[in-house]
Amino acid sequence: PTRPPAATPTPALTVHIHDLHLKERKYEKDGDDWQAVVKIYVMDGEGDPVEHAEVIGNWNTNGDVLIASCTSKKNGDCDLKSGWIPPSESTTFTVTEIEYFPYMYTPADNEVPSWITVDYVPKYP
Repeated sequence: PTRPPAATPTPALTVHIHDLHLKERKYEKDGDDWQAVVKIYVMDGEGDPVEHAEVIGNWNTNGDVLIASCTSKKNGDCDLKSGWIPPSESTTFTVTEIEYFPYMYTPADNEVPSWITVDYVPKYP
């Protein structure tokens, strides 16, 4: 008897972080508090940008945690903004999930760390 051909495995549908970096710091007009804005790029397992993925993470500033999310655009990027931060304090943003059904977020495939720490820089150096 002839054996049926072996099934070709279907590649896993995955997404990962291609890049995560500081986009800008914003400052209050009449105060000293500031905000961090980071940009993240999401790609699929084939290395293509992913549009409409929801990136979820949290900002941790001196133990205070703020959950944030954004939806990636056509080129796979979106921006996440922290809350207002007192002067001289730093903040860390950590990606906790990327939702893009039926794809799965695979942190092991990230091309950069899934977190970034942003330090305070005075408004007027």
